[in-house]
Amino acid sequence: EGKKQKGVSIEHRPLEAEDRLEFGHWEGDIIVGSTKIKNSGAVLTLVETKTRFQITIPIKDRTASSVRLAFNKIEKQYNIDIKQVFKTITFDNGVEFSDYLKLENKWKFDVYFAHPFIPKGVNINDYSYDYILKANSLINKKTRKILDYKSSLHLFTNELASLAH
Repeated sequence: EGKKQKGVSIEHRPLEAEDRLEFGHWEGDIIVGSTKIKNSGAVLTLVETKTRFQITIPIKDRTASSVRLAFNKIEKQYNIDIKQVFKTITFDNGVEFSDYLKLENKWKFDVYFAHPFIPKGVNINDYSYDYILKANSLINKKTRKILDYKSSLHLFTNELASLAH
C-alpha cells in the first residue's frame, strides 16, 4: 500500500532543480537498517544535483528529529552555510522527513517530495562511522564522465569558493 504524499510534489520543483545546471539543488534519502534488527541505524544521504557531491551523515535512527539534528552536523562538519548552499531538497515520503516545515523555516530552503516508494534496508550498525565517511569521500573524489572527468569534490569546492565572492 502506498504512502500519502507529503508537502509539495516533485512536479512543482523549479526548472533550475530539474536541469542540474544551477548549484544548490539537492536530493535526499535515508539508508535504513533492517526492520528485523532492533536499532539497526540509518544514514542520511544528500546529493547536490549539479556537482553530484554527496554528503552522508550517520544518524541514530529513522526519526524526523534525527534528520533535523543531522543538518546541524552538516553545517559544522562541512563548514558550509546551509542557507547559501541549499536552495531545494527533494525527499521521498518517509516518516523521517515529516518535519520538513521545520527544516524549511530554519534553513530557508524549499522541500519537495518524490512519489512514494518502499525502501529496502540492511543493518547500518555493521558499518563504522569512519567507514561510512571514507566511502563518502571516495564517491566525492571519483572523476565522472558526466562531470567532464572532474570529481564532485572539485566542482563542489569551486561552487563554495564562488559563493565567498
